[in-house]
Amino acid sequence: MDLALTEEQLAFKQLARDFLVKEVVPFRAEWDRRESVDVAIIPKMGELGFFGLTEPDNGSDPSDLATRATRAGTDWVINGSKIFITNGTWADACMVFARTGGPGARGISAFLVPTDTPGFVRTEIHGKLGLRGQATAELTFDDVRVPADAMVRNERGEPFGVAASKAKLFASEAAVKAANLAIQAFGGYGYVDEYPVQKFMRDARVMTSMKAPARSRSC
Repeated sequence: MDLALTEEQLAFKQLARDFLVKEVVPFRAEWDRRESVDVAIIPKMGELGFFGLTEPDNGSDPSDLATRATRAGTDWVINGSKIFITNGTWADACMVFARTGGPGARGISAFLVPTDTPGFVRTEIHGKLGLRGQATAELTFDDVRVPADAMVRNERGEPFGVAASKAKLFASEAAVKAANLAIQAFGGYGYVDEYPVQKFMRDARVMTSMKAPARSRSC
């Protein structure tokens, strides 16, 4: 398998890096301290959406997804909840993954749901160790009704890969190790917010718990 990036992907990577260096890096410490990002940056990022997969009891493993969408005439009605959803209080639309079929990943479908739909409630999560400037939310769906054409992906058909889970866990733990070594290299200065390495540690640490599927967590 060739994992090398294409020229188009490399160009996009550079574009994203240039944007972050100009629009984010100069303000990251301030946003981290106040646990809020200047929302004026959002239009610069283009139309914003978010991805509703992670659940309170099941993590990010779609095979255990509990949120359910049931048929109601020509519509779908969604009930359930999501947790630790990035951009959850900023965006105008959410890609919601819900169970429409039987158990396992094969029974999952995705729906594009406007966040102002009746029954869709978003609650911002405060007091995080890391990723403080990022809008992280809990979502609840109480009889959220959407039309049939809101379904954008029907019953996934492929199981959640064990290899993908291992890759996510390895990458997140490698990030924590690298950040910890950076703090050691900085000595006492690495422990204060005058330098960004302590933020790197706080931001990296959350990835080992939030981004890994529930069954692969070691907590």
